Amino acid sequence: MTQQKRNQARRQRRNIRALRSKRHNPTKRLQRHQSAAARRYGIAWVGGIAEPVLIDLKAGRVCPPLSKVEADAITEGRHHWAVHCAVLLRTQTGSDYMQTVMVRPAQPRQHHELVDVCNEEHQALIKSTNPQHFVNAAWLATCAGEELPDETLAGLFAQLDGWEPLARWQADEAERRGEPVQTFGEVAA
Repeated sequence: MTQQKRNQARRQRRNIRALRSKRHNPTKRLQRHQSAAARRYGIAWVGGIAEPVLIDLKAGRVCPPLSKVEADAITEGRHHWAVHCAVLLRTQTGSDYMQTVMVRPAQPRQHHELVDVCNEEHQALIKSTNPQHFVNAAWLATCAGEELPDETLAGLFAQLDGWEPLARWQADEAERRGEPVQTFGEVAA
């Protein structure tokens, strides 16, 4: 092999390596932009509402409709999600409390892939609680993977009427008094 062919082969190998570790990789750039655009949002669901809703985590409230770019960043992007699975409970003294578990998938995922990851954990959490105290089930998934304090979660779930249904013990008392009863299953219907 001549020197010229060796140099040409070396240049080709260098070019292939440069393509693989491209500094301005368009796919990675899109992923960075999607992560930055979605960082302030979360997706929440509370039993009794049909579809999950978008939450603005910085403002601490339900979002108005987003632009297409922001919506695509959340729905089509792969993020390092943190999912707060919660069970809303109420004691016989009337005080509300919550049990939560946080699920962090190992790899970045799209939002529709979270169901497979979180369903078992959430079901186990629901089964581990006192059934007489059970009020509702809820979850909040954050795109940035950040952990939120329980007080913030409780406030967001309250905005979505998560604490409205009666606990089982409240429903039993209301039935004894002959009052109409609204439990979690009836709210969800």
